[in-house]
Amino acid sequence: GSSRDVALLRRECLEQDANGEQGKGLANEVVGLLAAANTEPDAMQVLTVVQKLTSRDTTLFEEVSCSDGFSGCLDELSESQESGEDVQTIVANLQKNMTDLETKDRREPFDEKELVSRLPLVYGLSVADGHIERDDLNIMVHQVTSEKETDTHDVGNVMWPSSVMLARHITEHPSIVLDNKDGCLELGAGCGLVGLAAASLLKQERKDSVDESTIGDGEEEEEEEDTNTGNIDNDVIFTDYLPQVLENIERNLDLNDIDRCSVSGLDFFDQGGNDDSKYPASQPNWIDMEGTKRKQVGLVLGADILCYSNDATNVANTINCALIEGGRAIVMSAANGRRFGVEGFPDAVRDAGLEIEITNFVTDEHANNIGVTQDEELHTCAGYSGGGYHFVMFDITKP
Repeated sequence: GSSRDVALLRRECLEQDANGEQGKGLANEVVGLLAAANTEPDAMQVLTVVQKLTSRDTTLFEEVSCSDGFSGCLDELSESQESGEDVQTIVANLQKNMTDLETKDRREPFDEKELVSRLPLVYGLSVADGHIERDDLNIMVHQVTSEKETDTHDVGNVMWPSSVMLARHITEHPSIVLDNKDGCLELGAGCGLVGLAAASLLKQERKDSVDESTIGDGEEEEEEEDTNTGNIDNDVIFTDYLPQVLENIERNLDLNDIDRCSVSGLDFFDQGGNDDSKYPASQPNWIDMEGTKRKQVGLVLGADILCYSNDATNVANTINCALIEGGRAIVMSAANGRRFGVEGFPDAVRDAGLEIEITNFVTDEHANNIGVTQDEELHTCAGYSGGGYHFVMFDITKP
């Protein structure tokens, strides 16, 4: 199955059964099957399943490798005279791949709480589009780590409330994404929820267009649709700074079966007009971390990208370099002093020659407004303390 299928199976194996017994997890189940395999065909069958599952989900492979008895089972099969060549090959591959895991030095299995914390988070996003009926989105997101980071350290490793709020905003107002025909760039993508929401809307729109075209002229119309849209470079370009964050975004794209997107390193300091840049603020491109000038886009999205005081100017100049004339950027952030660069951001945006509108709002667990009915999802985010959390949204346009 796909990465998403494996992730869903991991969740299912940790759920309570009809008798109220807590599941022991997929890793423990497959290791138990391997330990119970008494014949070479049985061992081969289980090993093949293990190899397929773990190749689709690195987290599962880590959990399997640390499970009680797994290494011992592999050693026994490797040393057994009864193990055929095919069994020996799979065992050798698994043992080799285990040495590349970050958990290679771990000696104890993951407990139930750890297994649950390592599951991908699931975000249900309602899509509102006037009189057009659209399916709601169900997006799964792996974090880099289950540990909660500080407000300004490695923020891309975990989910933050602003990402959830911006993802909700663009799905509640899908025209922000769907009416833009000039590409979308997510700055400081972190786990990628905002970009995944945008890419999912575009994928859904393409599917709906193809479904409509097949009603009329059939395969010929569908082929023409594919040809026309194939000229678009990427639906969404996800950017961030740290390699492990970029790798996790790739993983989340696979987890949600999203294609037509790309992932690129981007350092705010390298953009035109910023401290370490060799380019002026008038530079009509954004610069990736390989030093390549990249094409401007019509829409820039960013959540919780104002963490330090100098981010105000750096992010404003980055948006200016990344947007085409007439383009739009939406930046969502925590307010009330939770982020150091937020207060100076509006002036920095205006200094960059851009126009800005500011909207403040507060989540309230007890009132029927934004963020209420799905408040449980916000509690999965680092730094969220319940109702009364203040957000500020910057809606920016480039004249």
